[in-house]
Amino acid sequence: MNEKRADYVPNVFSGNVWIAALQQNRKAYDPPVISTKLCSFHLIEAKASFFPLLLRPVVVDAFAATNPKAIGPHVANLSDAGLVYLNTVGGIARHPDLFFHTVAVLHAPKYAAENADALRQDWPRVPLPNSGDRLAASGALGRQLAALLDPEAPVPGVTQGKVRPELKPIAVISKADGTQLDPNKDCEVNAR
Repeated sequence: MNEKRADYVPNVFSGNVWIAALQQNRKAYDPPVISTKLCSFHLIEAKASFFPLLLRPVVVDAFAATNPKAIGPHVANLSDAGLVYLNTVGGIARHPDLFFHTVAVLHAPKYAAENADALRQDWPRVPLPNSGDRLAASGALGRQLAALLDPEAPVPGVTQGKVRPELKPIAVISKADGTQLDPNKDCEVNAR
């Protein structure tokens, strides 16, 4: 980072998730980076912006009782228009679904293809589902995608537990000559 970011570091805490994106991509559109860790200003390229799921409240006194964006001890990182939308599909408790819906949309190849010109010029415009059930389904997809993009996150059926059948043929290690692989010998890394 090129200077202190007093509003960034306090919001990096366990359980918080960030979308790192650019207002304008220099080349083709790149989907945003999803992170649960402290990140660099140059994560994608110069001047990435970071959007957290949750914010720490500045004033804690009587906070939960007075703030319509309160989620437990935190504040939903949400515009007033976003709050109005959430109130039509289930209320502030749906805020995480909206956040992860955004992750899902911004990583959808069809969305990127259909909006390629606009995505090179300005912030993405994310379409909103017209029902709480659709928002929840899209949010679930976004959560799974965020977990897949996090190398440290366990993903049931992918990196944890029984691997889903359609994933088993991906990245199967084998020898070029077709002979049996010996993990103790053939996977040895020895370099100076």
